Amino acid sequence: MKQWFSRKMAIWLFLGGSIIGVFITFPPFRIVSLEENRNRLNEGVFDPLKFARQFWQNDLPSTFEKAFDAQQVLNVMRNNPKEARTRYGRVIGLGGPCYYYLNGAGTITAIEPRQIKVRLDVEDTGAEIILMTSMVFGNEILDATNIISRNQFQKTNDYNAVSAELNKIVETQLTEPFLQQIKLGETIHFIGCSTGMTDEDSLVPMRLVPVKLETIR
Repeated sequence: MKQWFSRKMAIWLFLGGSIIGVFITFPPFRIVSLEENRNRLNEGVFDPLKFARQFWQNDLPSTFEKAFDAQQVLNVMRNNPKEARTRYGRVIGLGGPCYYYLNGAGTITAIEPRQIKVRLDVEDTGAEIILMTSMVFGNEILDATNIISRNQFQKTNDYNAVSAELNKIVETQLTEPFLQQIKLGETIHFIGCSTGMTDEDSLVPMRLVPVKLETIR
């Protein structure tokens, strides 16, 4: 009887030791600090502000040379809008609006609360461009530059969030300081992204969200 009891105790001790060893090797839970838990939650979370800053500083400047001449595009649009779409525009979706990425120079004819009016320095046409300086909304920068597509984002909201951050950068880092140093009659150089246009939209004046602005003196 005593031997049977000792043998049973040995079996239970062996099983207990094995179970303890398993829990030590593969613990069912672990105490995690608040900071570590916060860092884990942040891992893999998309940061639109960070993405927008990198895009503005690193990706966007490399495309400036690809922007089409504004006067050339307007001339083609005036004569053949469909050809302009094919040659210079970027259409979003099937039969959707067309966006243009333009580069040009002109004379400031008006400085208004939310926009600057610029007359292109071409004697023949005197076409006018409107540069938006505040209350900038929409996805014009991402849609017109064609650097990245909506499909590269897991969520559509991420694409829109990046656009919102880029629009804030335009207002706070580009147009706000620029407005403080310009005056009527000055000549400026601009690079900008048009709002979405259809064949039925009025060609003049074209509205652009600027991504580069500088005075010519």
